[in-house]
Amino acid sequence: MRARHLLASLSITALTMGPVAFSQAATIVIINNDGAGEGFNDPTPVAPIGGNSGTTLGQQRLNLFNHAASLWGAMLDSPVTIQVRAQMNPQTCTPTSAVLGSAGPVTVHASFPGAIVTGAWYHQALANKLTGSDLDGVNPDINTTFNSDVDNPTCLGTRNWYYGFDHNEGIHIDFLPVLMQSRSDHRQRAQGSDYRHR
Repeated sequence: MRARHLLASLSITALTMGPVAFSQAATIVIINNDGAGEGFNDPTPVAPIGGNSGTTLGQQRLNLFNHAASLWGAMLDSPVTIQVRAQMNPQTCTPTSAVLGSAGPVTVHASFPGAIVTGAWYHQALANKLTGSDLDGVNPDINTTFNSDVDNPTCLGTRNWYYGFDHNEGIHIDFLPVLMQSRSDHRQRAQGSDYRHR
């Protein structure tokens, strides 16, 4: 199954169902899958920035993930909590090009009660919405991985992740729109001074 960018599996829910009636916002829970001292648990001290009150690198990363989850939740309509397993790990990166991250469904389901088309496969978050219950209580709905190396000078030079909520990234890479990006069939890459998809 192809890697899917960010919480893109969630956007498919909205697109598949047509216009979304925002009668019931979805609850999206971020599950921190990082180990001690790395990723979302990186203890490197940082100053709060752009509305993000985190005082460590890991805390700012997790704050931004949770902020993106609240924005997605407000746009989606599902009675079932959507669980997103998330980690920030080193990914492919050079001074001029980097994989920024990817996301995709953990499981898929077919022929469940409420399925629109019998025999068709649905990613877990959409299947749960249609049936009104969690079809797989063991696994999260979506898995996401983003590149922690973007914060290192060997990756894209001085163009680090920007963890503010205010889109005031300057020369850096604004993490929030990367998390909110809605294309579902490519991993996001950064090259030179812009974003490209492959």
